[in-house]
Amino acid sequence: VYNLNYNWDWFAVGLPTNGNRIDFINNLWKPGPMTTMRKRREISVTKEDQSLYLEGNVGPHSEGGQWAMVECIRGLRYEPVGKPVDPGSVQRRERLPDPPFPIHIDAVEGLEERVLAEVGASHHRSEADRRIIEEYWQGRGGVPSGP
Repeated sequence: VYNLNYNWDWFAVGLPTNGNRIDFINNLWKPGPMTTMRKRREISVTKEDQSLYLEGNVGPHSEGGQWAMVECIRGLRYEPVGKPVDPGSVQRRERLPDPPFPIHIDAVEGLEERVLAEVGASHHRSEADRRIIEEYWQGRGGVPSGP
């Protein structure tokens, strides 16, 4: 719920195990320079025995509907099966019951500003925090090489 995913390389979200029960609500996926069309979808599953609920998510494929964001792959080596996941095989039509400590769900609009105003590795922004946030806003970023 309410995550900001940026510049993924292998999987934005990969679900390789059986029996996951997950709600994806009001998340934002923003491609970066490491994101290629080979990694086509925002959510990748290896089994069609998942139980997923999708609502209010925004990403490169969300214009085709929430379930256009999901694909089935053969495994963690990212070998696309060549077909999107059959929504009927993984789709749950209702959210999971509220946990003991309910999660407040904000609208996806404005998520970038709200999340990036407070994120970081500690209570005080480090140089790395500042660099990563700047890269996000400028559409840059990658995996550092070397010391």
